[in-house]
Amino acid sequence: MNDKPVEHEWPWLGTWRFWTIAGAITFLSFVALIVQSCRVSRADALVPVVTLSGPRRAIRGETSHYAVLVRDRFGSPIADATVRVGFHNHRFIEIARGSTGKGGDATLAVRFPDDFMQSRSLVALVSAGVAEGSDDFVVDPREPATPAIFVATDKPIYQPGQTVHIRAVALADGKPAADRPVVIEIRAGAERVKVFRIEKQTSAFGVAWADFELADQVKLGSYSIAVTSPVSKTVTANGVTFEAFVPSDIEVYFSITASTIHRKPVFTISPFGGM
Repeated sequence: MNDKPVEHEWPWLGTWRFWTIAGAITFLSFVALIVQSCRVSRADALVPVVTLSGPRRAIRGETSHYAVLVRDRFGSPIADATVRVGFHNHRFIEIARGSTGKGGDATLAVRFPDDFMQSRSLVALVSAGVAEGSDDFVVDPREPATPAIFVATDKPIYQPGQTVHIRAVALADGKPAADRPVVIEIRAGAERVKVFRIEKQTSAFGVAWADFELADQVKLGSYSIAVTSPVSKTVTANGVTFEAFVPSDIEVYFSITASTIHRKPVFTISPFGGM
C-alpha cells in the first residue's frame, strides 16, 4: 500500500486563460464600483433642501397660505416633489398636501383647527424620489382683532331735496370684510325716528354704499346713521345734519342783510354753538 499523499496539480495557473479571467473579474469589479459611486452622488444631489415661509401667528379656524421652496444641494429646483404640511406633536399630523411645480415651489392653504390655543410646530415634509427633507417653525395663536365699521357721508350738512351719499367700510381682523351683509339705517332727531333703511352687501373691498334722497319738506335737525353687520356691533355716525347746525366745539355763522349786500358778510365765531 502506498501511503504517499497525492499532490493536486493546477496546470492552468499562470496560463493566458487564468490571466484573462482574473482581468475580467477585476474590470467588472471596477465598473460596479464606479456605478455605485455615481448612484450615491446622484442621490445625495437630490436630497431636498426645504424652506417653509408664511405667517408666524394665526387665528384658530382661520385659513393661511404657506409657501414651500424645494431645491437640491446645488440650488436647482426640484419639480414634482410631494409636499406635506402639518403639526408635529409626538407624531406628524397632516393638514395640507401638494406638489412642487417646475420652479420647485408650492403654495398650500392651511386651515388651523378650532382647538389651536397654544403654540405649535408647523412642519413641511418633502419627498423627492427616495430622499426626504423638512423645515419647520413655531406658529403662535392670536385672538382676532376687534371688528370695525367706518361710516361717512359726502358732506356734513344738507338742504331739503338733496341726496345724502352714504359709504361704509367694514373691516374684520384688519382686513376688508368682503361679501358680508350690512344694514344701513337713518334716524331723525332725539326721538330717533327711523326714516331710512336698506340692506346691502359689501364689495370685495368691504365697502357698502347707499343714497338717501331728502324730501322738500324734510324735518330739520340732527340725524344719525347706523350701520349693522355680523362682523361688528352697530356703528353709529352722528352729526349728519340737515340744514340745522354742524356739531363742533367752535362753529362759524354768517349772515347777509340789506345793509351788507354790497360788502362782505360779517362772520361770527362762537364756541359751543352760541350766537
